[in-house]
This record gives sequence, C-alpha cells and structure tokens, in this order.
Amino acid sequence: MIARSTIYAASCLPQIRVGLFLLLLSPNACQGQFFQPANQDVIHLYLFRGQSESQFRAKIDNQARIRVERISGICQLNEKQIKKLNWAVQGDVARFFREVSNAREQTKNLNVQVQEEMQQAWQIVSPLYQRAQTGVLDDESLFAKILASALDEEQALRLDQYEAEQRQRVFHAVIDATISDIDRLMPLTSKQRTALIKLLHEQPVPKKLPMQMESYLGYAAICRLESKELKTILDAKQLELVNNLRAQYEGIVPQLR
Repeated sequence: MIARSTIYAASCLPQIRVGLFLLLLSPNACQGQFFQPANQDVIHLYLFRGQSESQFRAKIDNQARIRVERISGICQLNEKQIKKLNWAVQGDVARFFREVSNAREQTKNLNVQVQEEMQQAWQIVSPLYQRAQTGVLDDESLFAKILASALDEEQALRLDQYEAEQRQRVFHAVIDATISDIDRLMPLTSKQRTALIKLLHEQPVPKKLPMQMESYLGYAAICRLESKELKTILDAKQLELVNNLRAQYEGIVPQLR
C-alpha cells in the first residue's frame, strides 16, 4: 500500500508551486505573523501591490500594447486595423479603471485589520487582480469583439494557428512539470517517464488554459487517461498512487475543453 503521507504530498504538488505566492497575496497574509499594513487603501494593498497607481496603469497599458504589437506582427495588420484595435484597447483600459474606482469606493470604509472586513475587501478586489494578471483584453472585452471583425480570413487563420501553438507549448510544459512532480514521489524509470509524457502529449490541447488552474492541468490530463493505458506503464503501487490522484482531481477535468 502507498503511505497516506505520500498520497497527501502528491495531492499538494500543484499548490506548492503557487501556494506561497497566493498565501502572501491573500488577505489572510496581512494578519499577525506576516505584516500589518500601514496603508489602509485596499486597492493599493491588494491590487497595486506596492506600485503607485500610475505605475500600475503603465503596466496595464504596456500589456495591451504588447498584445497589439504581437497580433500585428503575426497577422501583418494595416494601419486602419491597428487604429481600430488601439481604440478598443483604450475603451477596455478605461472600463477596467472605472471598475477599480468602483471597487475603491466599495472598500473605502472597510478596515483591513478586521478579518471579516478583510475577506469582504478581497472578494471585491480579487476579480480585478486576476484580470490584471491575465490581461484586461479578455474574451469579453471590446478588443476581442473588434479583433474578430477586423481580421480577414487569412489573418484570422494565422492568429488561430499561433494561439493554438502557444496553448500546446504551455500545456505540454505543465504536463512535463507534473510528471517531474510525480517522479519525485514515486520514482519512475526512464521508459515509464517517456511513455507517460508521450501518452499525455497526445491528448487534445484545451482551447482555453485558465491561468488560475494552470498548475492543475497536468493532473486533469492524467484523469482523462484510461486505466488500461496506465496499467501498461505503471506497476501496482505506482498505479495506486496515481489512481488516488485521479480521484482527487477528476473534478477539474471539465477545465480541459
């Protein structure tokens, strides 16, 4: 039998990669042993993360500029198309900062030294933080709508191919990291490692890779494998550990779409 401690450690591997960062980011980190914030402005604490508002805005603007430049290079956009995209970027960035202002208004009377109010503040700010990390030009943005209408058929195909290649690269990198994690818990032979990676790389790449779920996607990919496929690669003890992982992570399989 596989020791429970080994199974538990395996279940924690994805969280370990990002756990410390999220712990420091979350409002709980502001309590006691971590630090007591001197600045009570929730937006400054949880969204700007030590930057001034102008620095934070410059970061958002730069993310958007890089996105437009990348698309322009891939699709060989003309000046009119670039102008349309830049106009959409301005609208999306302006909307984002209106939401920031609204969040500041909603949290201005909350005391971050009080646990309940701190959690309430984080619930308001965290969606903005996530969008700032992944980019404000998401699938629901004005930019996405303008982009879809601005590209001709050939340009759209080029962009789709580029984005598919990027998703594949990220997905395969996550899979490789997941197998490395498992290898540290239950040593695999070179042959086993190669066979598992090959099997997982052959799976369809998800059309979307949610940033907040990225560390878990390798385990979700393992959940999609047939038991008979794993039996041809792993021994009985290894299969027991992997099946325990599959049971824990099967709930995120729908993320692989």
